[in-house]
Amino acid sequence: MGDVDDAEVVKWLDERISAIREVAKRHSEWQDLTQRFEIWSSGRFTAEALLMISERNLQTQKYEIVELYLTN
Repeated sequence: MGDVDDAEVVKWLDERISAIREVAKRHSEWQDLTQRFEIWSSGRFTAEALLMISERNLQTQKYEIVELYLTN
């Protein structure tokens, strides 16, 4: 397997998490739940991508971000 494209990680961090959080904030059963976002991949995350995820985790207390690897 190859590396996950850094641009995909940026899109996930900047666009997808925001979109999901907006939906959760408006949903009466989800708005008070602890939020945890997972990015799954069968490929590897580059050092830069891991750094971006780590830095975003340090920037917020509102949710947690985890990267997960699928192995065969």
